[in-house]
Amino acid sequence: ILQECYDGCTTTLIPFQREVPVAVGKGVRQGDPVSPNLSSAVLEDVISRCNWEERGIHIDGRQLGHLRFADDIVLVTSTLYEASEMLAELDIVSHAVGLKMNTKKTKAMHNCFATSAPITIGATQLEDVEEYVYLDRLINSQNKLKPELARRKRAGWAAFSSIRTVIDSTKDVKLRAQLFDSTILPTLCYGAETWSLTKSLANQFTVAHASLERHLVGLSLWQQRDRKFHNSNTRQMSGVKDPLQHVTKMKHRWACHVARRCDGRWSTTTVGWYPRDKKRPLSRPPPPPPGGAPPTWWADSLATEYNIRDARGRTRVHWTTRARDRVERSRCWDPRAS
Repeated sequence: ILQECYDGCTTTLIPFQREVPVAVGKGVRQGDPVSPNLSSAVLEDVISRCNWEERGIHIDGRQLGHLRFADDIVLVTSTLYEASEMLAELDIVSHAVGLKMNTKKTKAMHNCFATSAPITIGATQLEDVEEYVYLDRLINSQNKLKPELARRKRAGWAAFSSIRTVIDSTKDVKLRAQLFDSTILPTLCYGAETWSLTKSLANQFTVAHASLERHLVGLSLWQQRDRKFHNSNTRQMSGVKDPLQHVTKMKHRWACHVARRCDGRWSTTTVGWYPRDKKRPLSRPPPPPPGGAPPTWWADSLATEYNIRDARGRTRVHWTTRARDRVERSRCWDPRAS
């Protein structure tokens, strides 16, 4: 049926004010929704042909071997040998239906628990990287958030530059604040639902937001210090949202949404997963910080703020339990309910 829809299909080019009809012999019409639907259907068929049921990482009785978002696929394995086998199988099945893997964009990355060895697809060896941008989020082997915050800062300034002309021509303070919060703040906080902020990182994020805020009101750092303005005074002039409160709200809202799911999705499974076959490292990879403080986990801030503990500090009600109850959720996440 789809083939018949495209039989005799043409497009028109207009060079030098002269219409030239051109037959569409390959692909689909631009903007046709059948294109992403066909792509999803083909990829679903390709993955179903791969024998990956027993491959990947064991999480609560299930095997997590891959993640997919459109044509962006991540293979998750416990050994490099298994990664090579899964890649080879995916390459063979893809070629059978006319798909070709882009080896230049395909990268390999491993953490400190894996050995370093080359991963190949046929005769092509994949580049081993320490960090990679996936779905516009910088992921690195040591799970450090600082490089991603630096990218968010650059993206925030790029977004500010794109609306600089409108901001300079608008004198309405409320309208400028709404434009800032709807354009620059989402860019600066992209992916904040997955952040594990420490006090140092939170301070760096606040400093980056304050710099953008000063430019919004037309105030330089030297002028702010000369007038002895605090950041709270600049906030009164700009009228924008508090960035840390916005990040906290995003993270807590998404965490509550994930905790209430009962359909077996990997987002819920991995959030509640506690790896019992591996021990959490006592400190970050060398050099360890003073005191050997362990890395910050994603749920640490949620547990600190919303776990109900007894007099001895033992957890009586976990934050995920409170998140599943809508009344308790309002008490935790909505300041107006307390």
